[in-house]
Amino acid sequence: MQSIAQTHYTIFVLARKTENYTANSPYGTNLNGLLKILSTKVPSKRFGLSSTGQGQAQANGLALCREIDNKNKFYLWNVQDVENPTSFNPKVKDLLSRLSNKAYANPKFYATRDLKLDSSSKLYGLAQCTRDLSGLDCKKCLETAISELPNCCNGKRGGRVVGGSCNVRYELYPFVDA
Repeated sequence: MQSIAQTHYTIFVLARKTENYTANSPYGTNLNGLLKILSTKVPSKRFGLSSTGQGQAQANGLALCREIDNKNKFYLWNVQDVENPTSFNPKVKDLLSRLSNKAYANPKFYATRDLKLDSSSKLYGLAQCTRDLSGLDCKKCLETAISELPNCCNGKRGGRVVGGSCNVRYELYPFVDA
């Protein structure tokens, strides 16, 4: 059994052969094809099982998604404070909550948007999940991240919560291309 760790999932390849093989052999070609097949099945179905080739050159594999990672997080924030945190903080929460609703319904689990604050300034936001999550798990992850913003970024001009399965960010300047 050979295990290959990927960014969001683990693929187990079950091999009948115990000897070494070369990359350009029929088995090596089938193994590479199997990895491509499994890596496309797993993000959408959270599980994949497939085989390629026949006889001694056949490669069999199983791929599983990881569990939601709500434990591993880090926070980043702008060291500058806003002038009026009492009115600013709810606008941040509102923008990111809207983005959360948009991201979890988007097949790419990604959303950006800006919010006009006054005649000369805008608030920019981003919400994003890894694509191995279900839509509801993405929404739950984003809501948890948004709820943690007051712990790190209360009244700050920018901030983000970055986790293993999702992240949210806001700034008073554009930080992504539209």
